Amino acid sequence: GVLLKNRKSGKQAVVLINWKFKIEEPIRIRVRGAGKVSQAYSCALKKELKIQSDGEFSELTVPHMAEGDILLLQ
Repeated sequence: GVLLKNRKSGKQAVVLINWKFKIEEPIRIRVRGAGKVSQAYSCALKKELKIQSDGEFSELTVPHMAEGDILLLQ
């Protein structure tokens, strides 16, 4: 995935692309460089995901994925 950051607002997102087309099992995502993150929202699944962050790394699990997803971080 790719971590994107809006320079004006400071909002961040992780863009995920799935080359396998469809993954039915959970996928663990580890993000570096996003700072302290307390919320993650999956645009594809239309729901908030649990996230753990220590300031350097943020980890979350996406339950399944089709072609891709955008995770909005706060």
